[in-house]
Amino acid sequence: MEDTKLETMLSEYEQTEDKQARVKKKTEICYHLHAKRQIDEVRVHGEELLLLADEIGDKSCYCQILTLLAQGYLAQSKAESAKEYLDKALVVVEEIENPTLQGVIYNAYANLGFINGDYNQSLEWLLKAEKLFVLNDQTHRLPPVYENIANNCLMLKKYDLAMDYYHKSTDILKDSDERFRVFENIAMVYLHINDFKRADYYATKAF
Repeated sequence: MEDTKLETMLSEYEQTEDKQARVKKKTEICYHLHAKRQIDEVRVHGEELLLLADEIGDKSCYCQILTLLAQGYLAQSKAESAKEYLDKALVVVEEIENPTLQGVIYNAYANLGFINGDYNQSLEWLLKAEKLFVLNDQTHRLPPVYENIANNCLMLKKYDLAMDYYHKSTDILKDSDERFRVFENIAMVYLHINDFKRADYYATKAF
């Protein structure tokens, strides 16, 4: 299916001469492609954007795109490449002191740990991300962090803790449709502890 929005964005980018404006438009293109899960295309435009951002000294953008590229590699389970980009992003974010972006990077490191089966390491990164988001009133960023904490606890057979964090996530999500996914995860915890009645209850709520 033809992506007319992308075509418009690319056309506007090509017609833009100001370097800062080009960085902004190229960033929008990368995030648009990322939302469409077109990871290989993100990589092509992302690498171009890194050069542009570096040229004008936009460290915030440079760090964001490093993180976005790392997330793309994580989505493809390419752990080594993801870590390479995250390591670079971490150095930059500590220079620019952007706690929100730092929390996003910590969360990405946690995903890397989860993929590698290092659930304790993953938990350490997630707890760091949680702390930053709480301190900086980034409540909307907490539900996926809480879900990931719970997922790691589930793998470590810490079922009570997993349950606590899944419920923390649903408390924030409230009426959002995203909470249905969490209900499904809660049902999974009850299955693990052989509480089939409650597992059925939450499975029903999930659908």
